[in-house]
Amino acid sequence: MTRSQVREERRARSNRRKQRKRTILIAFGSIFAVFIIFALVFQQGFVSQEQQLGGERGPYNSGGPVPEDPDDGRAHVPDSVVPETRYSVYPPTSGPHWNSLGSAANNFERAPTAWGPYERVIPDQALIHNLEHGGIGLHYDPEQCPDGDCTEIADTLARIARDWNDDETYTGFVISPYPFTDTAITVTAWRHHLRLDEIDEPKILEFVDAYFDRGFEPQVAGMTPVR
Repeated sequence: MTRSQVREERRARSNRRKQRKRTILIAFGSIFAVFIIFALVFQQGFVSQEQQLGGERGPYNSGGPVPEDPDDGRAHVPDSVVPETRYSVYPPTSGPHWNSLGSAANNFERAPTAWGPYERVIPDQALIHNLEHGGIGLHYDPEQCPDGDCTEIADTLARIARDWNDDETYTGFVISPYPFTDTAITVTAWRHHLRLDEIDEPKILEFVDAYFDRGFEPQVAGMTPVR
């Protein structure tokens, strides 16, 4: 073998060693990247579980004790506009809604509306915004109340909302009349609803536990809408 052939052979062996090193480094780098991605995903799932076990609410819940309602979207519309599109369910649990705190000057409904009990019907376009942020609607149909008196039902729903909050506030709940539902009570959350012919506190609490602060943009605790 000539000297040039020897040098060529050595050069070839050196190139093969370099190629093997590159291959090994690439393989280890790929394995490490997969490990990091898996660790991040696992950690996110673990944190979410810890949040739920610790009482902190997580992201939107598509499951739970009742079927998921159709997705009517979550488009924002001017607070003077009532969308022509019909919602899939009433009271609606998703869909076009207002996005304004309103003002005394324009008389528009505040959206999201303030938490708490009302003696008047709240427009759909305001209620939906509360649900989007993880709120719960506790509604009663005046036409379905015994002898037309909704006082007891309204008071019970308000008490359930207060009991849910340790500080006896209504944070996260809108309690209001809603006519033409064919049932005495309708409980709503983002893309979920529960209809009841009478107060069933265990079912209401099961619903609230599954969907409270679990809307598309859960932030009940950070919302301070005012009347």
